Amino acid sequence: MRAARARRDSAATGRVHGLAMPLGGQFNVPHGVANAAMLPHVMRFNLVSAVERYRDIAEALGEVVTGCSPRRGAELAVEAVERLSADIGVPGLRQLGIPEDAIDALAADGMTNTRQILPNPRAVRHADLAGILAEAFRK
Repeated sequence: MRAARARRDSAATGRVHGLAMPLGGQFNVPHGVANAAMLPHVMRFNLVSAVERYRDIAEALGEVVTGCSPRRGAELAVEAVERLSADIGVPGLRQLGIPEDAIDALAADGMTNTRQILPNPRAVRHADLAGILAEAFRK
């Protein structure tokens, strides 16, 4: 039962998709691009609730996690995804033409899709989604 749940949780879409959907619906951003643009920001938000998983991701991405604290190992995963995003040219929200004053509407829309809220490793409120989006504008 535990293994089945772990597989289901690992395959769940979570907040990345929950924010990508409003970006596509409101601004016609292709879903894959929207997911890629939001991934490092949602990862950073979720880090505190997925430290061991993120450490494993860091290691899978070739980061040296031996000797690191679990938290630092998890941070390396986010940093690796940020570098990969930059290397392959994933556009930011500004580059996609998203206006910063859309944050509240995007966050509100993101809260309506419970299918992507429930499997997220960390509980999410409207203010959290607005914060994730605001962070994405700062990058």
